[in-house]
Amino acid sequence: MKPLPVRLQQILAFTLGVWAVGVLTHEGLATVGAWSTMFFVLISARIVRPTIEWSRWWPLVAMLVLAVLAPPLLEAQYPTPTGLARLSDWLLLPAAAFAVTQVSERSLPRIGLIASAVLLLSCAIAATQYFGIWPRAASFESLNWANLPFNRMDELVPGRTDRFMAGGLLLHRIKFAHTGALAGTLLVAAAMTRTPYRVVFAVAAAMAVPAVIVFPHARTAAVALIAGCAVVALALDRRIALIALPALAVVIAVLLWAMPSVRDRFVLGLTSEGQHEREIITQSGLTAIARHPLGGEGAGRFSPGLYAPPDAPMAVKELKGKAHNQLISVAAEAGIPAAVLLVIFLAVLTRIAWRNRPVGVPLLAMLTVFVLLGLLHDPLFQPGPAMGIMLVLGATLGLIDRSRSTIAPGLNPLLR
Repeated sequence: MKPLPVRLQQILAFTLGVWAVGVLTHEGLATVGAWSTMFFVLISARIVRPTIEWSRWWPLVAMLVLAVLAPPLLEAQYPTPTGLARLSDWLLLPAAAFAVTQVSERSLPRIGLIASAVLLLSCAIAATQYFGIWPRAASFESLNWANLPFNRMDELVPGRTDRFMAGGLLLHRIKFAHTGALAGTLLVAAAMTRTPYRVVFAVAAAMAVPAVIVFPHARTAAVALIAGCAVVALALDRRIALIALPALAVVIAVLLWAMPSVRDRFVLGLTSEGQHEREIITQSGLTAIARHPLGGEGAGRFSPGLYAPPDAPMAVKELKGKAHNQLISVAAEAGIPAAVLLVIFLAVLTRIAWRNRPVGVPLLAMLTVFVLLGLLHDPLFQPGPAMGIMLVLGATLGLIDRSRSTIAPGLNPLLR
C-alpha cells in the first residue's frame, strides 16, 4: 500500500478521537465522529488502495445482504429506516480497522488518554448521581428541549432511598455500563502491555473498573467487564494473572459485602421475579423466529408485544425491537441464516485474535465483552453502545493489521 499523506493521517486521528469521546458522552457526537471517519477512510482508501482480505469480511457482507434482501424476498416486510441505520453500524467496523492502520504512531495513545479522561469524568459524575448529590430531574426542566434523559438518574437502587442507579455523562445506566465495560477492559489491556503511558492507563483502570461495576448496578455489564479483564490477564501474563485475578476477586467480594444493593441485584436476577419479564421477551423472539425462520420480520420490525401472551406485563407489550439476546434479535429480524453468519463472523475475528497473540489479545477481550453483553442484552440496539462496539472491535483488529503492516514494520503502539 502507498503511505497516506500526513494531513489525512491527522484528520483520521481527529475523527477517531471524536468518535471515542462521543461514545462516552452523547450518541450525536459519536455519530459525527464515526461517519466522518468513514468518509475520510473512503478518501484514504482511494489513495493507498489496500488489499481487502475477503476471507475475514465475507460473513459480514453476506449477513448484511441477507438482512436487507431476505425479508422482502420471502414475503416479509422491508427494513425500516431505523433497522437500516442499525445494520449500517456494521460498516463502521472495517472503517475503524483501516483508520487505525493509517494514523501515526503517537496518535493512538493520545486518543486513549483523551478517552480515559472522559471516562473518568463520566465515572465521577456517576458517583454524584449514585450518592444523590446530582440534582433531581425537576432541576433540569429548562433543558427539556434537549431531550436528554435526566429522569433516568432518579431511578432508586432497589432497597435504598438514598442511592440511585447512575448513568454518568450518558445519563443512561445501561449505555454507561456497556461502554464502560468496553473501555475499562481496554484500559486493563493498555496497562498490561508496553503501551506508552501504561502507568496512566493502569491508574485510570483502577478507578474506572470499580465505578462501572458499582454505580450503574448493571449485572450483565459487570460480569462482562470482569470476564474481559480476566481474558486480558490470562492471555498476556499468567504470572500477573495469578496475582491480579485473586485481587480482583477480593475486591468484588468486598464490594458485595459492603454494598448489599449490588449483591441484591445479582440475587434478584436469579429469581423468578427478576427473570419473568426477560423470559417473556426472549420467548417472544423465539416465537417470531419460528414464524419467520429464514427471512425474519425485517430489520427494525420485531416487537416482543406482537408475540407476548395476553397477560404479559405492559412493559413487555410496549418494548420495541429487542429480545434481550442479540442473536435472537438478529434472527427475529433477519432470519436464522443471518444469525448464523454473524456467529461465523465473530468466530473469524476470534481466530484472527487468537492466532496473533499477544497483539490480538485486546480483540479477544472485546469479543468476550460483546458476546457476554449479547447473551442478556441487545448492545447493538442503542446507537451509542453500537458505535462503541464497532469502534473497539475495529480498532483492536486494526492493531493486529498494523503489527503486520509492510508500510511501517514495528510501528505497533500496543507492544512497542
